[in-house]
Amino acid sequence: MAFQYFNVNALLRRLNQHQLHLERYIGFLGTVDTVFENNRSLAEPLPPRYWQSRVLLTAQSDKTQNGLYDITTNGEWQVVSGGLEVGNFIATQEPENKYYKLIEFKSNQQVWHVFNLA
Repeated sequence: MAFQYFNVNALLRRLNQHQLHLERYIGFLGTVDTVFENNRSLAEPLPPRYWQSRVLLTAQSDKTQNGLYDITTNGEWQVVSGGLEVGNFIATQEPENKYYKLIEFKSNQQVWHVFNLA
């Protein structure tokens, strides 16, 4: 009787491919470390606890400043560019695990709103 084995690595690779396909289909962009729902000055560097993180700004007075930013090792803001479309989702890594959806994107202006899964 031939012994048949179960290839766990192939199974995990296949599951990962399905997950990536599903994330691309629904527009899931990944997670952010912090979401700022108040107006922030981009000229001021962030404190060290935010360094080397990804943040989402949702309530800037200048709507062209809303969006995803990478924070450098010295607290400076760097815009994450490319690949945004209306309907994209972002999840937070905070304990409450909120989701945000890009509902408007035109003329470099982004409008993000909290998205409830219920």
